[in-house]
Amino acid sequence: MFEDLIMQLDEMGATYSEDYETGTLTIEIGDIDKALLVEIISALNDGMYTFNITESTITVEGGEITSTEEEEAEFDDEAYLNDALATM
Repeated sequence: MFEDLIMQLDEMGATYSEDYETGTLTIEIGDIDKALLVEIISALNDGMYTFNITESTITVEGGEITSTEEEEAEFDDEAYLNDALATM
């Protein structure tokens, strides 16, 4: 869900981390200049993201929450397809 935002953050040179378990994206803002901070907040507002700001981070909410079971099921399906293709 954060793909477009991540592309924008990469272009800006912003530092961030994504937490797939909680569906959040954390942007580090402690050491950035005010112009970049305004640019990041503008991108968040334009994308209509819900976010919280502290002195050092912006936490963006609303990403897809991926459970371990879903990841394992995806991996199993992919492995099954790869095995099926290999036997053709």
